[in-house]
Amino acid sequence: MKYSERVLEELKKTNPYQPEFIQAATEVLESLSPVVDNDPRYEKAGLLDENNEWQPKTWQDILDACAAIKEKCPDVVPFWCNSGKATGEATSMQTYEMLLYGTGEKLLNDDNKWITGSDGIKNSLNFLNDIYSNGYGPSLSLVLKDRKSVV
Repeated sequence: MKYSERVLEELKKTNPYQPEFIQAATEVLESLSPVVDNDPRYEKAGLLDENNEWQPKTWQDILDACAAIKEKCPDVVPFWCNSGKATGEATSMQTYEMLLYGTGEKLLNDDNKWITGSDGIKNSLNFLNDIYSNGYGPSLSLVLKDRKSVV
């Protein structure tokens, strides 16, 4: 079983009542699978343990991994995400919304009204700020060229 498949199976076991989180994790892992499963740079960066596994539990775990990748593989974009107005829905749906769902929160409350100012919203936006303020995210020019292959 590939690394990304093992991670997803473990997430399903440990989060059986969080379908939005599992959906987000599935989409992220499927998009990362060709890279993580086949790219030795992740091992070079020291992210994988002896079982070729890495399972972050906090935002800081991800930021620490980004720092390790940036230090040991400077030619790699540590955290690929769409960003900015130019990428429109890709930014809101594939980046921000997936991060928000990972917090266990959603966009609308039970009355179908927008949720604003929640901890999940603040944490997701603070995480993106940390990604870009530390130089871990892609430049806008790379995003617009869809240069995921640099990851």
